[in-house]
Amino acid sequence: MYYLKQKNYDEFTCIADKCPENCCSFWQIMVDDESLSKYEKMAEADDRIRNALDIQGKCFRQTDGGCNFLDPDGLCHLQRTYGETALCDTCRSYPRHVEEFENVREYTLTLSCPEAARMLLNDTSPMELVISEDDEDEEFEDFDYILYDKLTEAREKIKNFVQDRSIDILTRMKAMLVFAKELQEKLDDDDIFGMDDVQLMSGETSDSDPLKTEVFDSAFEFERLKHISSVLFRLEPLHDDWMDIAGGIWDKVFSDSAELEKVKALMERHAVPAEQILMFFVYTYFCGAVYDDWIYSKIAIAVYSTIWIFCMLYAGGGDCAAGSDQITGTFSHNETDSLIKAAWSYARETEHSDVNLDLLEGWFMDNM
Repeated sequence: MYYLKQKNYDEFTCIADKCPENCCSFWQIMVDDESLSKYEKMAEADDRIRNALDIQGKCFRQTDGGCNFLDPDGLCHLQRTYGETALCDTCRSYPRHVEEFENVREYTLTLSCPEAARMLLNDTSPMELVISEDDEDEEFEDFDYILYDKLTEAREKIKNFVQDRSIDILTRMKAMLVFAKELQEKLDDDDIFGMDDVQLMSGETSDSDPLKTEVFDSAFEFERLKHISSVLFRLEPLHDDWMDIAGGIWDKVFSDSAELEKVKALMERHAVPAEQILMFFVYTYFCGAVYDDWIYSKIAIAVYSTIWIFCMLYAGGGDCAAGSDQITGTFSHNETDSLIKAAWSYARETEHSDVNLDLLEGWFMDNM
C-alpha cells in the first residue's frame, strides 16, 4: 500500500477555542455506525447525549446551526467530558481528508479549516505529497488502474507546470484549463493512451494550435468569467451570508471589466498562495476522476475556485486596505490574513456539501 501525505499533514494541531470559526457549526455531522452504537449505550446514563443524538438520521442534532454538543465557550461537551476517544470518525478526522484508490491512500488537510488554510497559505515552499509504503495489499472491484495511472501522470505534469514560478500565475491557470479539456476529449473518445501526448502549454507556445489558442485566450475574458461565476448563486447556502458574499462579488468584480483586471493584478501579487490553492484542489480531487471520468470539471473547480477566493478578497476589502463585515467578516490590514479567511470561508460553502460539489462539476462539464 502506498500512502501519500501532504508534507505538513502530521504537524496539524487543532487550535480549539482560538479558532476564528467553529467546525461544529453550519454542516451536518454524520456519525459512523460503531460510534452510533457506542453513543446509544452512553445515552442511557447521559441526557445530553440522548438529546443530541439523532439515531434514525445517524447524525448529531443541531440548534441554530450548531451541534448540540457545543458548549457556550465553543468547545465540545462530548470531548470535554469523555475525552477524544469518544469522538465519532467525522469529528476525530476533520480537517484531515482521505482519498482512497486501489493500494493507495492520499491524505490532505482541507482548506475549510482556518488553521489548515493558514498552514498552507503561509508556506512559500511548493505543496507536495510525501510518499511511504508498507506490505499491505488490496483489490478494488472494477477499479480502472490504467486510467488511474494516466491521471497520476497527468497530475505530475500539472504539478511541475503549476509550480514553475517563472511563469505568471494566470498563464499557468489558463494552461491548466486547456490541458484538462484536451485530456477530457481524449478520454471521451476512448483514446486513453493518447492522454500521454497531451502537454501543458505556456502563452508563448499557445499559437501553435488555433483551437488551443482560442480556449487559452478566452478563458478569463470578462463576459465568459461573468457567465461562469453566475453559478455561485446556485449553490446551496450553508452559511446565512453566502448570498451576500456572492452578491458582493457580482456587484464589485463583475460591474466592470476594469474591476476584474484589479482582481487579476491581486492574484499576480499573491501568486504563491494562489499556486498553493490550485495545488490543494488538484491534489485533493483530480484523481477522483477515475471513478466518474470527469477530468475537466475537477481542474475547472481548482482554477475558478482560486479566482473566486481572490474575488472574495477583493470584494470584501476593496483595494484590500480595510474590510467589510458583510462579505467575509472583518478583514485585517494584512492581505495574506484576509486571503486565508477568504479561502476557508469559500471552502466551507463547497467542500462540505455534496450538493454544491456535484452542482459545480456538472456546471463546468456543461460549460467546457
